[in-house]
Amino acid sequence: MANIYVMKRLLRAFLYSLLLAFISVVVVSLFWNKPFYLFIIICTLSILTLIIWNNKEDFYLFIICGITGALAETIAIFFGAWTYSYSNFIGIPYWLFPLWGLAAVFIKKISLEIHDFITRKK
Repeated sequence: MANIYVMKRLLRAFLYSLLLAFISVVVVSLFWNKPFYLFIIICTLSILTLIIWNNKEDFYLFIICGITGALAETIAIFFGAWTYSYSNFIGIPYWLFPLWGLAAVFIKKISLEIHDFITRKK
């Protein structure tokens, strides 16, 4: 019975993460040339995600990965790896900060569910 519960949790986390990733890609694709709107949408999505999962660790992960992910892109851009059409803060669009944070949180969530599924399956 516990395995069914863990499997359902894994499936729910996977579907939510897949939906979150899909929405993020669609929103970035539609609003990349309107950075302020994109920033607001991604921040709203991030806030909703952090409220739904309600985990203090996720908030810190969001902040740390948002900053470090965006700064890593800044370094790569400095060395000529790529550029953004609408870079408005240190060579990157400012909406990348919450996007990196959001990606980190949903990757963490799905990895924890996979770990729980694998360890309880034994």
